[in-house]
Amino acid sequence: MLKVGLIVGSTRPNRFADTPVQWLVEGASARRDLQIAVLDLRDYRLPFFNEPASPAYTGGVYNEPEAEAWRKRIGEFDAFIATVAEYNHGPTAVLKNAFDSAFLEWQRKPIALSATAALAGRVRSKPCAARSSSCRWRRSGTK
Repeated sequence: MLKVGLIVGSTRPNRFADTPVQWLVEGASARRDLQIAVLDLRDYRLPFFNEPASPAYTGGVYNEPEAEAWRKRIGEFDAFIATVAEYNHGPTAVLKNAFDSAFLEWQRKPIALSATAALAGRVRSKPCAARSSSCRWRRSGTK
């Protein structure tokens, strides 16, 4: 069974991310070949990346206990989905920091990004299935 980690990429109190997370969990529940676990970044108090050396040189080990716990949790999954809120035309700092707070655990694992942004009373969503250096974009909008 494929173990998928669903990363909630926003920690704002009024975030929209809870809506697509609900859709994704409901959709995944119909599948018998995968198990999905929600990884809400509100539950992980990751410090900003502040390691004395790159994890490439430390075997992926982190000095910060929170980052070390996060990387071990990430290591439990075969693939990932991340909700990506668009703040000021870019991803959230908390999501980028979560990506930086693991190293070896991301390697050779696919990730799908579900990006959302408020736009004229609508939400646009761009799921991306990325594998290695290729990325295919498909647009879908909700009203």
